[in-house]
Amino acid sequence: MKCLVGTAGTAFFLSLSALVLSQCSFAQTKTMNKQDLAEHGFVMLVPGEAGFAETLKDHGFSAPPSLKALVVKNTSKKGIAAFGIQYLAICADSTELAVNQVVYTAPQGLLDAGQPNTRDREPIIEAGGSRVISQGAIVSATQSAVHAWLEMVPACAVVGLTAKADLVVYEDGRAYGPDNMNVLGQLETHLAAQQDVVQEISERMAGGEGIASLLADISASLPNRDLHAAPIQEETLYIKFRRHYVRLLTAEQRRSGDSAVVNKLKHFAFTVKPTIHREGGN
Repeated sequence: MKCLVGTAGTAFFLSLSALVLSQCSFAQTKTMNKQDLAEHGFVMLVPGEAGFAETLKDHGFSAPPSLKALVVKNTSKKGIAAFGIQYLAICADSTELAVNQVVYTAPQGLLDAGQPNTRDREPIIEAGGSRVISQGAIVSATQSAVHAWLEMVPACAVVGLTAKADLVVYEDGRAYGPDNMNVLGQLETHLAAQQDVVQEISERMAGGEGIASLLADISASLPNRDLHAAPIQEETLYIKFRRHYVRLLTAEQRRSGDSAVVNKLKHFAFTVKPTIHREGGN
């Protein structure tokens, strides 16, 4: 069975590709366990754990934003460019069933080997930083996430929930974790879509085309179907990310003109494409 839920708020996440945790049916269980990647710098804190309440306060929360809120901390010296968390329902017979997944990917969090001293990278979580996740999305005390999410409700008596770190990718491309959800592949797809848009627009501009007209042409060529609830597959993700960047640049052009688009393209471009690779077996 599936449960569709929505929340009110704001924000579209450039890096979000996820089926996220809801508060319906079995999700009301108060027991949540964790399996993080602390040995690789990706630490998760769950309700009742030492440091959880204090970190929430650091982010401006006087109380957990939801029953299943958790904190993710980056204890490494590198920024995080992608991560994935899988939610597993724990049945009364100790069986674990996957019910949700949250994946964040941010190409701008990766370092450009051709510009090693650049300061304009945008990691999801900076070195030494932390973020709060609630209802399957990164949230802040002043801004709540707006999204609808689909949750699989297992046909068993659920006694608990485990939040399991599946993969973390750092700014230098090092990735750790089992990657059962293909987070690495999703980051690579995101990066490919972004760089393809940058290259196509740059080449067409060099050929003399006007920015507004070429953006309109690219936008018209994109599939018009609704991909919001489409399966997480490479082709679908590529279209979603490509569509996002075209819309973002179109809005930028209308708001601030051609020069703003040129600046965005420079910001997105890599002189040397990052190499993303897994370290060790897990």
